[in-house]
This record gives sequence, structure tokens and C-alpha cells, in this order.
Amino acid sequence: MSIRSIERGEAVPCAESSQPSAAPVETAKPSRILRFARHLRHFDVVARTAERLDTLTGAVLMMARPRWVDPLIIGLRGATSLAKTLDAKVHLEVNKHSSSVWPCHAVFAAALRPYYRATYYQDMPWYTLPGGIDVVLMYSGSSLYVTNGDVGALRNLVWEHFHGAMDLRVDNDGSVTAQADCALLTGHPHPLAAQLSREIESGERQAAILLGDPGFGKSYVIEQVAAAHAARHRGRIVRLPEAALMITTKVQGVLTHLQPDVLIVHDIDTDKPAPATVLRVAEMCAAAGVLFLATANSVDELHKAALGDHRFGAPVIVNSAPREVIRAVLGSQGTALADTQGADAWLRLDKMPLATIARLRRRVEAGGALLDAPAITESCEATENAT
Repeated sequence: MSIRSIERGEAVPCAESSQPSAAPVETAKPSRILRFARHLRHFDVVARTAERLDTLTGAVLMMARPRWVDPLIIGLRGATSLAKTLDAKVHLEVNKHSSSVWPCHAVFAAALRPYYRATYYQDMPWYTLPGGIDVVLMYSGSSLYVTNGDVGALRNLVWEHFHGAMDLRVDNDGSVTAQADCALLTGHPHPLAAQLSREIESGERQAAILLGDPGFGKSYVIEQVAAAHAARHRGRIVRLPEAALMITTKVQGVLTHLQPDVLIVHDIDTDKPAPATVLRVAEMCAAAGVLFLATANSVDELHKAALGDHRFGAPVIVNSAPREVIRAVLGSQGTALADTQGADAWLRLDKMPLATIARLRRRVEAGGALLDAPAITESCEATENAT
């Protein structure tokens, strides 16, 4: 598993079609026509050049031309005809045995790009993976044709390309794209994350939703849980930065073709997906053995059934941070100042969002005071709560 973390307080950069999700990709043995086409993969270029020369010689030498030109034209026309026939047969073969990977074809294409070998005639790139696995990607049909290998090896390659964690977005054509190098918000260890992890691994929970005001660390807790769970399995985490992207058919395709261990949706109440969609996604994740984790500031817009034991279960309330987490975020200088100022200072800090405490830490490290300006800290806190 290769999941990278960042320190608390750093920003994290991120990335509807009616088509149904298809069955998982299957492998096939390359037919004679594909083996033949592979050896003659440059023949298409020759044939297209021949067709242009045929047109040119026919126009320029129409009136008077040497005898040797006619056999040349016949040969060029024969090459063009053979190329078109071979092109049609290759498309027929690939269409016959390929499997749809909609809406994830762009995700596969991004991971396959370094292994590009050649192109089978019209819009069918051919890739050769380590171990001699061949993959043909059809953009027009969002399909994959895999030969000489295990599809699991292809899926592993995709997850290695994205370092075990990917943020998914929907492109203009309705397909799903993924952004690499999206680090998890693991931050400082939170006791609640350890508790949730134990409940999940024991089977007490198969999903979880964290509820509370902004700024108290819900996202950090949920991603700590995701990292711990993925580390015990295959190391695969999918994150939906926008709950509005949670479209049933797309999520089903992601679960089928990418097979993640964890699906994370932050602020599931903000973009207000249809209540029925949340129910269906929870059911699909449970059926696929995928841990479904979400955060919310309110559950008023969710269907009551979403909080049933067979889906999210009771919300986990996060309205404060443990003192050890506050100390870690505040840093050694800020903690020393808070200890000097006594219990009243800690009572004020306990009520603040962690983002506000991170700002106080930066102020202290820059030579400023910790809590001698209540208006400043209250303003910071109000700003964080508003966001």
C-alpha cells in the first residue's frame, strides 16, 4: 500500500450518462486476426499513404502515364482494401470479446499511458504491461480487451499509478476521472478513529457517518479510519470530494471496475444528493464489501433509513477534540503558553475548532500571543464555523 499523509492544517489538492455498469472485465486469448494485425500495425499508415498516392497519380497522370503506373495504382488500391478489411476484422474481434469499463475508462487510460505500444488502426491504443499482458482500449465503446493475463494485475497497476488513493470527478462527457497525488488527511492520531476502527473490524459497523460542526476534525478522523482499514486490506481508497457526484450508476461502476476497499464522501449533506441515492450507495457498498464513510454537519436531509444498522448506523458525534489532539495541533510553544495561563485558557481552547487552534499555533510561532486577544480568537472561530 502506498498512501501518503500530510500534517494537519495543510491544504490538500484534489481532482450522467444512462449507460449501465457492465460485468467485470474478462480476459481473452489473442486470436489469429489480432496477432496478424499486431505484426502489421503500421500497415494502416502505409495504406492511407497509398490511398493518397492513388488519388494523386490518378489526377496528375490521367492524360498520359507510363505503363508501370497502372500496376502501381492497382497495388495501392489493393493495399487500401486490405487495410480496411483488416481494420473491420480487428474491430469485430475486439468488440466481440471486450468488456465495458464505463464510467472508469479514463481512469484506466491514465494508468495505462506509460505502457503505450502502438495503435490498432482506428482509435484502439494497444498497451503491453509487465508480464506480457496486452490491453486494447476502445475509447468509442469505453471498453477494454485484455489478453494473456489476469485482469487483477491490470487493476493493481491502476491503483499503483494513483498511490492507493484517488479523488474522483465527473468529466463533461459523463465519464469518471481521477486525480493522483491526493494525500489523505491523516493528521494527528485521534482516539475516536481507533475506536471506530475496532468497531468496523469486529463487524459491529459496516459503515459510519460522523456528525458535528465544522472544524472539529471529522474529516481527519474519517480518513484515519479509512487509512487503517485499507492498510489491513488491499490499500485502495476512493474519495468523492463532492457529494453531488454520488450518482448510483457511476458509483456501481466504480465499485465493480476499481474494487476499492473504502469509499469516502465528505459533507454528504452539503450538496444534498437524493435521499434514495444515499440509501442505494450504502446498500451497494455493503454488497461489495466496501467500507462506506461519510461526514455531515446535519442529517436532517438524509432519509431516516440511512441511519439504520444495516447502513450507516447511529451517527458518531464529533463536537470537540481530545486534549491530546489539541496539544498536538497547538504545538510545543502554544502548549507551554496555555499551561502557563492555566485552566481558563484550556477551557477556551477546548471549545475552539481545530482549524482555529492551528491558526493560533502559527501566530505563537511568529512571536504573537496565544489568548490575550479574545476578539481575535473569537473572530477566527466564527470564520471557521461559517465555513
